[in-house]
Amino acid sequence: MKRSNSLSNILQVWGIESDLIIFRDNSLGFMLELAALDISCKRDEAVNHLATRVRQFLNGLPQFLDIQIVQEIDQGNAAIIDQHEKLGQSATDTLTRLVLAERTKRFRDLESAHALPRHSLKLVARRKIPTLLTRPKLFGKKQDFEELSEVVLTREVKVTLALRDNIIQELQGLGVKATTIQDKKIYDLLYTQ
Repeated sequence: MKRSNSLSNILQVWGIESDLIIFRDNSLGFMLELAALDISCKRDEAVNHLATRVRQFLNGLPQFLDIQIVQEIDQGNAAIIDQHEKLGQSATDTLTRLVLAERTKRFRDLESAHALPRHSLKLVARRKIPTLLTRPKLFGKKQDFEELSEVVLTREVKVTLALRDNIIQELQGLGVKATTIQDKKIYDLLYTQ
């Protein structure tokens, strides 16, 4: 079965190695799972301060790096509902147990009716290798899979991994939990969409 519209074809992915995505133009990328911030109850000053810090973070990103934030909306809240239900099992008050049972039933009904979406955020970063950035010739076609020595590739993988770790630390400084998406999950996201 041909899957010409899979995300891997749209993004022109060549392969996945060491939690990095290798694109057809030899650029390297990575994916992070983000936990969203809840600023709904924050004061205006706190929101403005956070906006300034986010702007500084984005302006501080290195040259040749493209990022994209992807929001995925899907089903699958059963584990969260189960955790919520377990929180009240130790309650001794009958009213508390009744409220919990009713709330859990309502959440399960919403989940089964596909009316309780699960939201997740992902950061996708793509870093072009600076040594491969050349101006195309007039009427020239850009080559895929440019020749790249093992020494250059090893160096660029290390730089990209260090960049990923740095971005994770900076996001955590903003209060955003960021975790690396591993090879298997990257594969599932790219090829099973």
